[in-house]
Amino acid sequence: MSRASKYGYAVSRVRGMKANLLKTTEYEALIKAINEEDALRLLSGTTYASLAPSLSTKEFDLSKFERALLESYYEVYERVMSFAVRAAKAFLQKVYQRYEFACLKSIIRAFYADMPRGEAMIYMTPIGSFDVEVCANLLKKRELREVIEVVKETKLKMKLLESMEKSTRLHSSLPLECMIDKYCFAVLWELANQLKDWDKQPVIRILGMEIDLTNINILIRTKSMGLDISTTKSLLIPIRYRLGLEFESSLNMLTALDALRTLATGYYSNLLLDIISICEREETILPVELALKRYYLRENLKVFGGYPFHVGTLLAYLNLKYYEVRDIRAVIVGKFNRLPPEKIKDVLILYGFS
Repeated sequence: MSRASKYGYAVSRVRGMKANLLKTTEYEALIKAINEEDALRLLSGTTYASLAPSLSTKEFDLSKFERALLESYYEVYERVMSFAVRAAKAFLQKVYQRYEFACLKSIIRAFYADMPRGEAMIYMTPIGSFDVEVCANLLKKRELREVIEVVKETKLKMKLLESMEKSTRLHSSLPLECMIDKYCFAVLWELANQLKDWDKQPVIRILGMEIDLTNINILIRTKSMGLDISTTKSLLIPIRYRLGLEFESSLNMLTALDALRTLATGYYSNLLLDIISICEREETILPVELALKRYYLRENLKVFGGYPFHVGTLLAYLNLKYYEVRDIRAVIVGKFNRLPPEKIKDVLILYGFS
């Protein structure tokens, strides 16, 4: 069977689904909404119309809305994953697990930031085994160890418990977050390399770029914390895609901005030069993580402009859809907690894409 025959139906369906992603004007309307009810009313005119029953009662039920939103995403994920075959399907199943671990990272980060529960919830996307109730309950825990104990993967749990000492010493969630990334990306990288060439190449590109950008973010965070080279190296994901000698050189830089300038001599120069300009103008490195995520998703969009008959097209769409769901949830939770529009806008990833 030809690639076009095998993936023709899947690609046509996914392209149609991609066309229904929220537009910039729709994001702007959501951000300007008076409250959560007004925002949900606006959503009823999009592909998220099925969420309207979340307002069927007099008083808005945030947990009911969240469950409906996440169930809608899971249905989309199951539908798209059904288009894949054999090893490609196994890979997408593991990608879904990574979304769960992203939620775990947000919970751990909230612990170290001593963030109020209501505000912490805006930064995460409860999903899978880390649903709304689980996340809310974990944020109530007094000890971080209790959070780590819920991790089902024994190998990861043990590594996280070992990393707690380093996190405590550094007064930072970074070692724990990095351990989760190292575990997830190692599993996904191995599965990606087991794919056939026509699936392998685009998936390696998408995944490899995400690993590179994650390593850049880790490097910048460690430089801003003043950590030594040895500690920084221990936190990095031991996989390189397009990062070269410039990355090794950046490890020797004293400041985060100097590290960015060194990195800007390599493959990601255009991206990093823009980030440097923003950081210098705002006198902070806080925009780095958001800018890296936005760049990564723009690269996912480019997948639709090339040869489409492979699982990479499905993966790219699922990445975009995940962040759209994350953005919608952030808007509604932000409105529910009466956060100002500018603060909500600051955490959105796909805003301004189209």
